Amino acid sequence: MPPGRSLAAMNDREKRAEKVGQRRRLGAALRENLKRRKAQAKARAAGSGAAGAAESHDSAGIAGHKQER
Repeated sequence: MPPGRSLAAMNDREKRAEKVGQRRRLGAALRENLKRRKAQAKARAAGSGAAGAAESHDSAGIAGHKQER
C-alpha cells in the first residue's frame, strides 16, 4: 500500500464508484421505462379509441361471474 493512503480511503473510493455506477444504471432503467410507457400510451391513444375503452380487460376470466349473481 502506498504511504499516506489508508484502507478506509480506498474503501470509500470504491463505495463511491459503486454508487455512481448504481445511479447510472438506475437512470438508464428509468429512461427506458419512461420510453416504454410513452409508447404504450401513444399506442392506446391511436388504437381503437372509444371501442377499446368500452371493453374491459378480463385476464382472470371473472367478468361473466359477476353478472350471474
